[in-house]
Amino acid sequence: MKLGILRMFKKLVSILSWLRNPFDAVKRNSFRRRWNIQERLKSIEKINASLEKRLTDVEYSNSNIWNTWWLLQSELKGICKQEAGDFTGVRDGLSEEEHQHNVDLLCRNLSPEALVRLQNILNKKDKLYYNGRVLLRDFFSDDELHTLDAVRKFHKEPKFISTSEKLGGGGGYWQWRHYKLPGRLEAVKSISSISPIRFFATVFLDKHGIDTLKTTDKIGDKAIIDAGCWVGDSVLIFREKFPDNKIYSFEPNPESYQFALEAMTLNNIDNVIIENIGLGEVRKTVTMSGMLIRQDGNENVIIDTLDNYVSRHNLQVGLIKTDLEGYESKFLEGAITTIRKQKPILVISIYHNYDDFFKIKPMIESWNLGYQFDFFKGMDEGMGEIMLLAEVYG
Repeated sequence: MKLGILRMFKKLVSILSWLRNPFDAVKRNSFRRRWNIQERLKSIEKINASLEKRLTDVEYSNSNIWNTWWLLQSELKGICKQEAGDFTGVRDGLSEEEHQHNVDLLCRNLSPEALVRLQNILNKKDKLYYNGRVLLRDFFSDDELHTLDAVRKFHKEPKFISTSEKLGGGGGYWQWRHYKLPGRLEAVKSISSISPIRFFATVFLDKHGIDTLKTTDKIGDKAIIDAGCWVGDSVLIFREKFPDNKIYSFEPNPESYQFALEAMTLNNIDNVIIENIGLGEVRKTVTMSGMLIRQDGNENVIIDTLDNYVSRHNLQVGLIKTDLEGYESKFLEGAITTIRKQKPILVISIYHNYDDFFKIKPMIESWNLGYQFDFFKGMDEGMGEIMLLAEVYG
């Protein structure tokens, strides 16, 4: 079986290499007239689907095969990436004038540097929207491709350390440098599960863009709010950036919450409170399926507002980071009092859907609190994580 899988790998890699050959502009245009690239991409997807089916029967002990498979997924995602989040469906329902109005509002009152960064993101989104599929060399600049190579090397570096006796059987943790994140062998054998390695470049290399913030010295000893902490990966980054600040993390998914608690133990992290609740616009009980709030979900979870939590615990907040799978607007509705009174730094995920991307910045802007805005896009194989950064400079 392993020999057959390796042969499929070689065939897939050869096609990918052929597609990515750096033709000059004239040759590339001629090439596109002569060959149907869409058909070639379909061929790649067909091979990949067959490979994925066969890999479900491979023991994870063969880490070379699995690492190669994950790298190929990155390559395919970069070539075949569709519009991230619910952008396409919403945009299809708008006229060009309505969409351009949203773009104009987003671009308003930005510094020249922030406007350049935003235009780069918007240009990429347009490429995906109008073309559907984009070859890597048409999507990324040469500098970005160079950075992407470093990201791919990073994806190969984490190692799984089995500690079944310590973690209740079948368990262990992933390690990259001195960082440790919990894992389960039974979880990583399922290709459809969320990244088995659990280390994301947008967190551990890009750090959600917090290194680009200009006013972190004003945080002092105030609290850090991590809304949507998943398995606690962001906490590790915040602890290094803000070693003396108390961190309050919120994760409604019960399994992710337990992983986050384990991550704190594995990394000897203290002065952190992890709450098994979500943050939204009102206090209520909802159902979740995986990481998403759904009416047909199978987990009952509690949602509260940040304003309630801050008031109950008498917190002074210096920074708020969110990654709430598209629940950001509702979170902000329930955090408006805290933001108005304390004006913390905001690091808000806006990549999950069209409304978050285009309307959160104008919404915060309408509060007239003096926030200045910037955009940060981490380096990954597609559109990936895009953060809205908001700071009050005065």
